Amino acid sequence: QEFSELVKRAAENQKKQTGQDPEEDALKDIRDQIWNSLIASTLVNKETERTGITVSDQELVDWVKGDNPPSFLMQQFEDSTGKFNRAAYDQTINDPKNKEIMIQVETGLRQQRLSEKIQSLILASVRVTPGEMEERFENQNTKLEAQYAMFDPNRFFPDSVVSVTDDDLR
Repeated sequence: QEFSELVKRAAENQKKQTGQDPEEDALKDIRDQIWNSLIASTLVNKETERTGITVSDQELVDWVKGDNPPSFLMQQFEDSTGKFNRAAYDQTINDPKNKEIMIQVETGLRQQRLSEKIQSLILASVRVTPGEMEERFENQNTKLEAQYAMFDPNRFFPDSVVSVTDDDLR
């Protein structure tokens, strides 16, 4: 039900942008993207429950109001030269009129931060052995030089001189 609702909403959003219903190929892409997103979200949620990883409200506040806010938010407040307008950003996120939008942003940021933490945990547990590194290095850097001479064996031993028995074939 959730999947169907998200697909319907995404198709409606695309229709608003383009003025027409999405074609079957575009609809398939929308379904695939939403399905993959739901699977990833479910896996992250289960793993965060299992590991006890959380994102605190203060952590989100520090991220949004800190020196390096989320890039997708910063992009919304760049001027024509690409410079981040911090004053407009601060005014917008602190404006009570934007409370509903900021709640949606907070939900997305919390999910993003949880995903980042899970990914960091997984990557921290990956160990590469020296043998694996050596093998990878050799595979990427080993080159072979060879010289060869082409010849037609029939010039030296015509088929009429060679006999093959049934035992040879076996």
